[in-house]
Amino acid sequence: TGYSFFNSTITVEKLVNQAYQLNFEALAITDEHVLHGVIPFYKLCLKKGIKPIIGMSINVKEEENIEELILLAKNNAGYRNLTRLSTYIQRNEKNSIEKELLTNYMDQLVVILPVNTSRVQQLLQNNSYDQVENYLSYWKSLIEEEDFYLGVSDFSEKVENQSLHVVRAYHESFQTKIVAINDVRYLQEK
Repeated sequence: TGYSFFNSTITVEKLVNQAYQLNFEALAITDEHVLHGVIPFYKLCLKKGIKPIIGMSINVKEEENIEELILLAKNNAGYRNLTRLSTYIQRNEKNSIEKELLTNYMDQLVVILPVNTSRVQQLLQNNSYDQVENYLSYWKSLIEEEDFYLGVSDFSEKVENQSLHVVRAYHESFQTKIVAINDVRYLQEK
């Protein structure tokens, strides 16, 4: 939403109204490092009969690399961990959190690791499925294994479609769950 400064001008009200018009049953909010829009989002979703899913996208610093994670609260305890994590990032004026510190905030959260912005894509392109599984083992260890997903997006580009086939082949070998994701930066394509 517009709370992810410089990345979107979508207001919470317009987002929820569009989801309502499209008959969405559930809708997630995952602004970058902040939860400022969560309360109005939650109230509007409930008013429209849409299940609100509260989340946040964060950057995790791992040595010289940055991994983007999407975190979704499973319940109130997960929401409290998101608020603690957002507070830590904002209070320390950072745009990321160190990988080692992340473990303090992971209880009752679902983790989505977007393939197209992570080290996983590079490993998959090299058909290094065992290396991918080894790399993902850390992320999976932070939470209940059933709460970990690889996020894939298909923008109908040849590279993305090839990537999707490689992810599917990896999934068939290791049974890591996959979820479709897509950044929404505008409501109407014009």
